[in-house]
Amino acid sequence: MMMKTIDMDKKWAEVLQYAREHATGKGMHGGYKWLQDAFNEYFDEHERRVEAGTWNSFGGAEWGEHNRTVFAAQIARSLRYNENGYDGPRLTNEQFEKLTDTLQWIKEHPEQSQKLNR
Repeated sequence: MMMKTIDMDKKWAEVLQYAREHATGKGMHGGYKWLQDAFNEYFDEHERRVEAGTWNSFGGAEWGEHNRTVFAAQIARSLRYNENGYDGPRLTNEQFEKLTDTLQWIKEHPEQSQKLNR
C-alpha cells in the first residue's frame, strides 16, 4: 500500500496549532486527541523518511522512545520559547505544564501511532 506524502511544513504548523489550542483551551482543536493524532502522523512520516535516508534522525533508534521524547520536547520548547518556526504568544507556566503532561502521555503510548497510521 502506498502511503500519501505529507507536507511536513504544514503538518508541523498543525502540530503546533493543536498543541497551543490544547494548552490554552482556546480553539476548535483543544482536545488531546487532535494533538495525539497530529503528533503520531508527523512522527510516523518523519521516521519513514529517516528509514528512507532522506531526513535526519532525532538521534535514537528509528521508531524508538528516545525519538518520541525528542519530538515531544521540540513541540513544547517551540511554544514555550518561540523556537522551530513558531512565532506566536508564549505559553504561561500553567499552559506549559498542561502541554508537557499531555505530551508525556502521548509519547508513552506509541501503540496508538502504529495502529492509526499503518
